[in-house]
Amino acid sequence: TPAEETHIHRPPPSLLDMVRGGLLGALWTYGLAVVRRLLATKDWFEAWEAEVLGDRRCARLERMTVLPARQGQGVGSRALREVMAEADAEGLAVVLYTQEARNLTFYGRLGFEVVAEKECPVGAGYRNWMMVREPKKL
Repeated sequence: TPAEETHIHRPPPSLLDMVRGGLLGALWTYGLAVVRRLLATKDWFEAWEAEVLGDRRCARLERMTVLPARQGQGVGSRALREVMAEADAEGLAVVLYTQEARNLTFYGRLGFEVVAEKECPVGAGYRNWMMVREPKKL
């Protein structure tokens, strides 16, 4: 679904990739301080992922959201099951991050386990949980 995006072991985006993706527009719209914080956060997450997962090949789930009015109706679970089936077919673990403790139970029911927990030091700081679901044998 459009709400999620998977990345399979690719290098982080280059500066040119970020410019093509709208970095200059973000500078104009939000200002230098916000963009610096965004880039620092990106660098922090990439370093943490490398520290915990190393060169492990996996699919990364990003930006999974369900509208509040649709939560609890199986929408998120159905979308995630499709992503997990694709990852299973490729023999890939799925990694995701959450900043909400309440999400740990939801993802846990789908087979994800917390592999690391850390405070992001960028800005005011916030707690993060890295969760991994191992591929299922087909």
